[in-house]
Amino acid sequence: MPKRLAVVFNRVSSAEQKEGFSLEAQDGKSKEYAKKRKLEIVRTYSVDESASKEDDRKNFFAMPDYVCGEGIQDVVFDKVDRAVRGFKSAVRIQDMMNKGIRFHFTRDNLILDEDSSPHELLQFDIQLVFARQYAINLKSEISKGMTQRRAEGWFCGKAPVGYLNIKDPKTKKSIIIVDEKSNEAVEDIVSRYATGNYGLNELAERLSKSLGRKVTKRTIEGMISNPFYYG
Repeated sequence: MPKRLAVVFNRVSSAEQKEGFSLEAQDGKSKEYAKKRKLEIVRTYSVDESASKEDDRKNFFAMPDYVCGEGIQDVVFDKVDRAVRGFKSAVRIQDMMNKGIRFHFTRDNLILDEDSSPHELLQFDIQLVFARQYAINLKSEISKGMTQRRAEGWFCGKAPVGYLNIKDPKTKKSIIIVDEKSNEAVEDIVSRYATGNYGLNELAERLSKSLGRKVTKRTIEGMISNPFYYG
């Protein structure tokens, strides 16, 4: 009897690596599990994806296309909360189950497919609620932390185009300074936008040429709405 084809999906978010969910630990357990279940692993995903931003999980949402396109029959996760962080990913898993794909959650001792019992599906739903609550709480804590850091004089996030992230040598706080190399080009773009004679795509192309790297329309939109460029 031929082995069923499977993919393994290992996931951490940076903070969780300290909690015993390292990629190496997940991968080892998943491979051991697959061997016992006579699953042939044809691809392994080992990714660091945000626990708080469901829409940023590009690797997860790319995985179903591969699985369905290559005729994969099984997907192995460490736990339900390694797979889902919200309803969007849960719906994607349900769609795949409806197509005959089987999901294994090794630590939860749970296997789900289109023939799973109501009790098994309830277990999945309960774990989904906990995972979603964790993500919501994490997002809230991150927001509070950033608000506190700003109140203490720290700069949070990546510096906008035309500025650089540095640490103040005296206070050791994260601050931003003007990037002298790109400052003139950025000022030119802001000035041209103010005339009303230039479209965003044209400005993006112009700044791309000036900086020697790709600048998108979205970047220009962020620039013109950012108070750092006005004063």
